Amino acid sequence: MYRLEGLSAAIREITPPAVTELFAAVTTLGDPVFLVGVVAVAYWLGDDQESATRLVGYTLVAVAVTISLKEGLALPRPPAAARAVVVDPGSRGFPSGHAIGATVVYGGGVFLFDRLRTRRTVAVVAALVALVSLSRVVIGVHYLGDVIAGVAVGVTILGLLRPVEELRFVYLLAALAVVPGMVVTGGNAEAIFVFGAGVGASAVAFVSR
Repeated sequence: MYRLEGLSAAIREITPPAVTELFAAVTTLGDPVFLVGVVAVAYWLGDDQESATRLVGYTLVAVAVTISLKEGLALPRPPAAARAVVVDPGSRGFPSGHAIGATVVYGGGVFLFDRLRTRRTVAVVAALVALVSLSRVVIGVHYLGDVIAGVAVGVTILGLLRPVEELRFVYLLAALAVVPGMVVTGGNAEAIFVFGAGVGASAVAFVSR
């Protein structure tokens, strides 16, 4: 019930095939690889590396939380017949990692780079997160409840991290947040990488103080 399977099916049914194909392209804007690229561009080409470095930490926390929640809850995706794209058959369905990532990266960028007072920017980012989230339902890889939960988790992450001044604590939180995922999966490569990156970055931030 809480995953809103019926409403999700209705959304897919009323969406024309051409629009579904469009959303299949839109969904890449929330893909982890694309989001890492966005953060990398902000770091290397932007003029505020301190904020960009903090956004890297936020992204790492988002990935860590996503791994732990997905693996800990181990809820399936919609059936294969509902999907318009191919996904890893072993991947989990709740919450939506694309929704979490888009909320944290794009939303985090808004206040880290001091764009909260620019209404147009806030509106564009909100629309972008909404479109990425909706795309996951339209292409049949998530239920509506999955993406709503994903956005909520992303907003919660931002709310918890924003008051944290010490960057090393942000990275340390990423390392701690992925521990449940490591335990559940027996230590898969992605979880181990996030743990190592969190611990390593936290140590570097501590030494460079």
